[in-house]
Amino acid sequence: MTTVNVHEAKTNLSRLLLRVMNGEEIIIAKAGKPIAVLSPVNDTSVQRTPGDDAGQVVIKPNFDAPLPIQLSHALHVYTLPDIHQDPFDRLLIAQSQLEKLPLLTADADIAR
Repeated sequence: MTTVNVHEAKTNLSRLLLRVMNGEEIIIAKAGKPIAVLSPVNDTSVQRTPGDDAGQVVIKPNFDAPLPIQLSHALHVYTLPDIHQDPFDRLLIAQSQLEKLPLLTADADIAR
């Protein structure tokens, strides 16, 4: 089992997901404290009922479609409140808002 920090996870998510798809479990840590686990899901061997995934994030093996950064995303960053200072996170927020996509995060500043 491998542990990576949040920055490394954001930077290398596609690579980490490939490792997970090959059976490896990866722990994501913030300030050295584990906060999430990426683990493989074998849909054919797991019996699921509605609600099984409540409170969990399951990333499907085919989830690798890129979301290109558009000029509208970059410009929308400047309309956001001055709460979060991380430029990458601000761009994710802008994309999420404009594309009407959910953004899952444990970062309270992003949630605000």
